Amino acid sequence: MNCTDCGTLNPGYANFCAGCGKPVPATTRGPQERSLDFGKAAEAPAAPSAQARDNDAELYGLAIGHKNRDYYLRRFEAFDRAGTTSVGWHWPAFFCTFWWLLYRKMWGKAALYFFLPYLLAIALGGLAAVSPTAGGLGYVVYLLGIFIVPPLISNGGYYRHCQRLVAKARATSSNPQAQVVLVASKGGTSNIALILAVVMGVVAGIGILAAIALPAYQDYTTRAKATSALMYGKTVAAEVGSFYEAQGRLPGSLAEVLSDTRPPYGLKDVQLNTSNGVLQFVLASGPANGRTFQLIPSADAAGRVTWVCKPVDMRPSLLPSECRR
Repeated sequence: MNCTDCGTLNPGYANFCAGCGKPVPATTRGPQERSLDFGKAAEAPAAPSAQARDNDAELYGLAIGHKNRDYYLRRFEAFDRAGTTSVGWHWPAFFCTFWWLLYRKMWGKAALYFFLPYLLAIALGGLAAVSPTAGGLGYVVYLLGIFIVPPLISNGGYYRHCQRLVAKARATSSNPQAQVVLVASKGGTSNIALILAVVMGVVAGIGILAAIALPAYQDYTTRAKATSALMYGKTVAAEVGSFYEAQGRLPGSLAEVLSDTRPPYGLKDVQLNTSNGVLQFVLASGPANGRTFQLIPSADAAGRVTWVCKPVDMRPSLLPSECRR
């Protein structure tokens, strides 16, 4: 029912509002809502033990929160009747153990589940180095402990967690209204799992984009440097070609055709093969540092020289399109 003061939706068995802590008027609760056995219709006036169960159910419900309250209350009732917990399969704890622990505010267990595998992996690595057989068996036990044990004991573990919340509230105050407020403030579910998942997703997304964008950016800058180097190379090739057409021979060195033989920025070295006229350009810096491409000359019958660009030890995609043919 909804609280008449603050409008908070409360379970049928609630005596106090989980939102404001004020008593829920008896007139707003029907006979079944006054039931003392988790939703069964009341068949007799409440006995002291039934009142205690009713109070436990109310505090358990506040500790659990609205999400899947009935599912957990049924199991908590069974644990209370048996006086002990039992194993049972729990799918959320199987598929997303860490996130489920965070969602149910079991911070200590979540931290243990997060860090323990790393510690066990180190220990198993040392064991496998000493005895591969023992290491293999230990790894099997490790997998069972990480993936199978948590979903088997999760209901019991959550029951004990809620028990501690209720016991702490009762130890803090004997006022039922104060107990309700304490359990409601500490229990329920948390959005930190969703927030953390979103943050990790964003970080992972940035990492993926960076992994894609960074190589692409490096290729872009390398291609720009290669284009600049090719433009310089065409200038050198034109001087060498003009010298050949005028003199009928190749220059003995670049110093015969260039006033400044120092390579420009982006180039480490420029080499001339005086036997065949091939010009070789060595790139500097970046992923293409030390990689080379060549300008290869050919002369027609009239002695006119043309040049063809060819990669030597660098990816053709890093060179201008005319060097990829």
